[in-house]
Amino acid sequence: MHQALCNRKHNNPRRQSNLERAKWRAKCRDVLAEHIEQRLGIKLDPGQVRLNPSNDDCYSWKLLVDDHLYLFERNLSDQTIGVYKDLCNLVGQVFEAVPREPSGSMSSGFSFMSAPAKPASLLLGSTSWKFRTNIYPNNLPS
Repeated sequence: MHQALCNRKHNNPRRQSNLERAKWRAKCRDVLAEHIEQRLGIKLDPGQVRLNPSNDDCYSWKLLVDDHLYLFERNLSDQTIGVYKDLCNLVGQVFEAVPREPSGSMSSGFSFMSAPAKPASLLLGSTSWKFRTNIYPNNLPS
């Protein structure tokens, strides 16, 4: 009887999807940590990579294409498999790691910076999450 229960547990599709999500989360953390190291020379344990870096982190994320803010709507551990795949495929193209702004300059959590040949880029840092989710691409300055 115990064997039958164990087999049923391992065949559970929900459990399988959780394992798949965990696999993609780990891969995503590896890809983002590698990007941070290549771009900034900062070596991080993949488990320390955050989509919403704190003031103590040495990096932040710069959004280069304004219609991809959805990538940063949740913490890395709370994302879907689709977002993990997008993060892996779009890092360096749609968003990139940048050095953390000096303390105090990111008080609102966002800095808008003009970028050559692009309407706007968005620097993402630590902030109140409620504030972050109220920013939408159509509100970006031109």
